[in-house]
Amino acid sequence: MKLLKKWLFPVLTCLIVAGAALLPARVSQARDARQFGQIHTAELKADALPEWKGPSFLERLEMYICQYSYDEERPVLSFHSTLYYGDPVRDEVIERAKDTLTQSGILPNWYFTDEPFEDFTGPTVSHTLLWDPADSASWQEPSSFWLVTFQYHSESGAHYKNLSVVLDDESGLPITLALSDTNMAKWLPYKADALQAFMERYFDALGLEVQLQDSDNPEPDGLVLSYLVSDTNVGYMAEHNATLLSIGPYTTIGGAISSSGFDG
Repeated sequence: MKLLKKWLFPVLTCLIVAGAALLPARVSQARDARQFGQIHTAELKADALPEWKGPSFLERLEMYICQYSYDEERPVLSFHSTLYYGDPVRDEVIERAKDTLTQSGILPNWYFTDEPFEDFTGPTVSHTLLWDPADSASWQEPSSFWLVTFQYHSESGAHYKNLSVVLDDESGLPITLALSDTNMAKWLPYKADALQAFMERYFDALGLEVQLQDSDNPEPDGLVLSYLVSDTNVGYMAEHNATLLSIGPYTTIGGAISSSGFDG
């Protein structure tokens, strides 16, 4: 009994000290198990999420140009397809092209109603998707463009017109225009001031600020106007003669392209 009493106090003291040392860790483990063993939710506000913005209109325009300028420092990946007669998307794109060109004042309101563009197959529609591999967002959505081509022949053969327009899909804006019309003088006189007024309407529709560049107009058979888009490397060239009009963009650090170059 005396021996038990002699060791009892030291043993209890050791147990108390050991318990004091281990208890906080055990309490912490129990608290962690209770906390992390449950599903915790917290409100996530929309403005706290990272926002990804697609390319602007000017950036898409530059990408469109780059597919033809063959800039080795900025290759552009592309996919082309054709929409055939009976495709509902094709019909929507055709109507969109008509509305865009007339409602913006680029072409007269009557241009698609008087002597409407018709042939055996109707207008042709091509679709192009472009990716910029230099974009850090590998999951980027492609930039989409539509080429719509209209044709008209009068029964007598005396009147002919052909129109090709490229639409930026996101904005619906006509970024190129190629037009031949034997009756062009009826709505666009073959004069420098008439072409300049036409181009002012065109750039107003695109929402671009441009500067007209000085030109000696070296083309003997037509009028040529050159423009630079403010604070960019993008320019536009307009060429016009008695029955032809061509409007296309180019880059000042690459090569110019024609407005009919979309076919590729």
